[in-house]
Amino acid sequence: NAKAYANTTTNTTSSTKSKRRTYHETKTTTLTKADANVNTRAITDAVEIPVIASGGVGNLDHLVQGVIEGGADAVLAASIFHFGEYTVPQAKAYMAEHGIEVRL
Repeated sequence: NAKAYANTTTNTTSSTKSKRRTYHETKTTTLTKADANVNTRAITDAVEIPVIASGGVGNLDHLVQGVIEGGADAVLAASIFHFGEYTVPQAKAYMAEHGIEVRL
């Protein structure tokens, strides 16, 4: 489960980095958005360091959900910007409209 995984990966050693990479490669491609938010929430609840949710953002709601439902301290997206679906200012404004603190 995500909480147990988070507890085993709080130390940043070479083996931990490898373990994180394997987890990312095997799990993120099969998770639904709801599953991803549940896992993100489990991790944010289990660790005392900031968590950045990354990957799988298809629209601006996913950014908001990562923070509100997943409890992430920050979210990261790339494809929606690279392919011109949204701009960074649009994403920041949308998140601000939903009560998330952003640097505008």
